[in-house]
Amino acid sequence: MSIRQLSVLAILLCVSAAFISGCTGSSSGVEKTQSSNDAVTSVLTTVPTTVSPPTIEEVFSDYYYSYLLLNEDAIWDLLSTNAKSKESKDSIYNKMYAVYGQIVPYDYEITNIDENGNKATIDVDIKCRIQGYKVTHSHEILFVSENGSWKIDEFSLLT
Repeated sequence: MSIRQLSVLAILLCVSAAFISGCTGSSSGVEKTQSSNDAVTSVLTTVPTTVSPPTIEEVFSDYYYSYLLLNEDAIWDLLSTNAKSKESKDSIYNKMYAVYGQIVPYDYEITNIDENGNKATIDVDIKCRIQGYKVTHSHEILFVSENGSWKIDEFSLLT
């Protein structure tokens, strides 16, 4: 689940809690319900009506955490049409699983973003543990904009 989806879920939970608290346990239920309705209206009017597509940084973050969880389905959804033509979900999983446990990423830092129209490249340092040693490897990750959303244009192992 992406950060954006978690934010929307948190807002919905707050709205539900406000509604439930307004509907229970009061002798003046009408006043309490009106106050909870005002709270719900207040929350709903502050929620943006449009959701912008994820940024390059957010897409990479989703890719990184999906990689850590060996979630080839989530990674598949982040790949461009071009990248999907070169890999299958099974091959992605097999490649990740082949190095899993031997090379374990534990952090990353995006060091540069070069956005040029509908293409972008990020430079990212991946911090890994390899047989107990901490090492940092630099990667160049290619992105392309498809239908207004950034997609990773080539699957790569984060090792």
